[in-house]
Amino acid sequence: MSPNILDKLPCHNIEAEQSVLGAIIIAPDALLLASDIISPEDFYRAAHKIIYGCLLDLYQLGENIDIISICDRLALKGYLEEVGGSEYICKLASQIPTAANVTFHSRIVREKALLRRTGAWALTVAEQSQNGVEDISAWLGQIESGLIDIAQSAKSKTS
Repeated sequence: MSPNILDKLPCHNIEAEQSVLGAIIIAPDALLLASDIISPEDFYRAAHKIIYGCLLDLYQLGENIDIISICDRLALKGYLEEVGGSEYICKLASQIPTAANVTFHSRIVREKALLRRTGAWALTVAEQSQNGVEDISAWLGQIESGLIDIAQSAKSKTS
């Protein structure tokens, strides 16, 4: 008997997320490559969303992206301890020997995010189909529209 789909964790790859963040910390120019592919919402782990958002903030402010500035910015916003403290930021930087694979790892993060989004959409459709709908034609149009939105968001960051 197969396990219930709702009992499984949503699709994700924590190692790819950590690799992207570590690559940007050790080679800040990698942010330009990653930001063409992913957004903060694409990260599964909440701490990674916050850290990536911080990296984007620092870049947009024209500030250095390094361990000290990242920790300072996170502390200023009240998130440093929430993301694992300076120890976690240092760990992200130290476990990545090179930023060479940032594009590949960013694509993995994006793919997993799209799979999560599609799964959430499918669960919503399944729930609505169980509960019934008043106007089946309008509902089918909403289903089609939701799937088109997911497909367009996939194309917008990966093309």
